[in-house]
Amino acid sequence: MDWKKTFSFGNWLVHFSFFISLICLLGVTLYTLRLNQSLSEEKKNLEETQKLLTYFKTQAPFEETTKFLSRAETGKALSVMEELIRQIARAEGLLEAKASKELGQKVREFQNLLSQNSGLANPSDALKVFTNKVNSLKSVAASQNYRKILEGAEQMQERLENLTSKNVGGSIQVSYLRSDLARLKRIVESSSLSDGEKNGLLSRFSSMQSELDLLSSLTNQSKSLQSHSTAASLALANWTLELEKKVASFDEINRS
Repeated sequence: MDWKKTFSFGNWLVHFSFFISLICLLGVTLYTLRLNQSLSEEKKNLEETQKLLTYFKTQAPFEETTKFLSRAETGKALSVMEELIRQIARAEGLLEAKASKELGQKVREFQNLLSQNSGLANPSDALKVFTNKVNSLKSVAASQNYRKILEGAEQMQERLENLTSKNVGGSIQVSYLRSDLARLKRIVESSSLSDGEKNGLLSRFSSMQSELDLLSSLTNQSKSLQSHSTAASLALANWTLELEKKVASFDEINRS
């Protein structure tokens, strides 16, 4: 009986020790898993934060939106703004840093600009039509020996060669073309040509006005957008600095 009792107690003690060891091992394993998970999430958040900061500092979304709007490419401009809004929302959630009041206001301004300019026509067609009309004017001037009109048409051709759908919004050449056309009109009106010849040329000038108005509207819009873009980009840069300071403070806390 004594041997059995001793054996039973020893067996119990072994099992109890094994059970305690198992609990300790399980606790250490769970702690290690949680620590690894926490470190993994922290690393993931840090990587995500760096991507956001890089985006805000390098992508220049307001400048991109302005560029596309000046080309009447509203769809592309809208995509850029939607991406900016998504990135701001991610930063707000990840860093618990609400966008500044100034930045929020500038985003809303650009959303309004997108809405206002959604109906603008692409300048490519207007440039092609206007170029064809200038070429036709040059042909008529050459065939009728209208020397000053020919010189004016050739000058307009040279200006048009420097214009594309991508740069017309910010080009001074559009203003020069408008001046060229006004000067040709004055030349014809003060010339000694017959009424029929004058009316024919003036009619050609008038037919160019709609395309020139469209190109001019893009130029004027581009000038207006530049001021909005500069202010909005400054607001984004200031908020990005705030985010960097917040990230730096998090790093100091984690190292301490």
